[in-house]
Amino acid sequence: MKLQRSKYQLCFLIVLCLTASLIPGSVIAKDSSDPEQLVEINSMVKDVMEKSRIPSAAIAMVRGAEIEYLSFGFEDESNHVKINEQSLFQLGSTTKAFTGLGILLLEDEGKLSLSDPVSSYIPWFTATYQGETIAAEDLTIADCLYQTTGYTNDERKYPSATAEMTLAENIRNLSNRELASAPGQQFSYANTNYNLLGLIIETVAKQDYQSFMKERILQPMGLIHTDCYTNEVKESKVLVPGRKLSFGNTYLLETPAIEGLVPSGYMISNTSDMGRWLQIQMGIIEISPQFTRIIEKSHIANPASVVDEKTCYASGWFIDDLNGVIYHSGGTPNYSTKIAMKFSDGIGVCVLTNLNASANTNYLADNILLMLEDKETTPYQHDIWFIIDTIFSTITFICTLLTCFLIVRLIVISRQIKNNDRKKTPINRKRLIGNIIPGLLLIITAAVIVVLPTIFKSDWLAMWLWAPVSLYCGIFMLSVFSLLLLITTIIISKYPLQTSA
Repeated sequence: MKLQRSKYQLCFLIVLCLTASLIPGSVIAKDSSDPEQLVEINSMVKDVMEKSRIPSAAIAMVRGAEIEYLSFGFEDESNHVKINEQSLFQLGSTTKAFTGLGILLLEDEGKLSLSDPVSSYIPWFTATYQGETIAAEDLTIADCLYQTTGYTNDERKYPSATAEMTLAENIRNLSNRELASAPGQQFSYANTNYNLLGLIIETVAKQDYQSFMKERILQPMGLIHTDCYTNEVKESKVLVPGRKLSFGNTYLLETPAIEGLVPSGYMISNTSDMGRWLQIQMGIIEISPQFTRIIEKSHIANPASVVDEKTCYASGWFIDDLNGVIYHSGGTPNYSTKIAMKFSDGIGVCVLTNLNASANTNYLADNILLMLEDKETTPYQHDIWFIIDTIFSTITFICTLLTCFLIVRLIVISRQIKNNDRKKTPINRKRLIGNIIPGLLLIITAAVIVVLPTIFKSDWLAMWLWAPVSLYCGIFMLSVFSLLLLITTIIISKYPLQTSA
């Protein structure tokens, strides 16, 4: 019976490998411990990618000392170059774990203390709260590391660095800004915190952030493909092209390398390195006693950094005490990432995608982790940008048709006025009521224009990189249609069609 079962398993593996080779852009790693489970994961990933329009994805799954890789899509579609574990993606905010580790390394070497004020290393940097300057000792490195400074990701209050800004220039631009809460009081996720840490690393190490990370963190760990996304790297290394969703499809979106944002979210890597990074985090691979110490410390949640009833924040990691999962997600305008690991089961996963679809990338990572545990997966939900794209693509299409109709209608009305088929008469109450609906539609359009940036804590210009183009087209066409409809109803009410005697 055992021999017969082995034959069946061998046949299943052969069929699986042949099937995988016929699927464009899909690579299943060697040494799979559960081929049936891999088929289920493959199927789930493809389904999610199709629903969410994600063009390419690379996945690393860790089971103890074993790493399994899954790859979907193309690195270069025109030349039919498929994604593999060497394909490079932007990491987004999963970069923060590297920056946090850099700070803990310097602390371990006695070169700084987490209780040190930020101003000890950046003397010119200040912040205010309720109109008063924060005392130097009240804004510490620990506040930045554990996201308790009082900064937020509200682009209107704390604008992101522009392409030409250095890290120091970005931080200088944010100096003396009003905090949303007093330092040390509550958790508030903000990229500013980790960009501050990046500048502190540069000051203490007396070298630029990229050099420090490569020499002190990445190279010792053997992460040979991981780097900072700088202009030099952008020109020398080929990334999987980032894409953006609009009108139900994706198109290429190339973003500038912004030095001032690297420590909070702009490193690059591949699943080959991320699989190793997961194993290092989980203690499966040990680099040195020092790295073991600082990595373990990076997973200790800060009591003041309460995200919700089950989650706290550590040094670039979210700690889910209820489910025993350590994780972090990341997103840029054209990439999404999620890393998650469960120490108790010795499993971890990293998902890299080339689309700004964080909710769907998170869904993939979370459900792969559940499948590795042989648990039931959660229901699929579309990413917010997918929903917005669907809504405003529909609005664009409908309003374009209705606008064309109104233009034709206005031409007809103008001819009727010219031919005296319509004559100007005083507007009565009945005809005035007919203007209410177009007026309300115009008010609703104006409200959408005002409210949407507030919801996303941004402005329309800053949202341009992140939001689908369909959002802007939909708003524009809705505005044009609403205005034309109001004009049409006013003209009709002033110039009613004359009835024959």
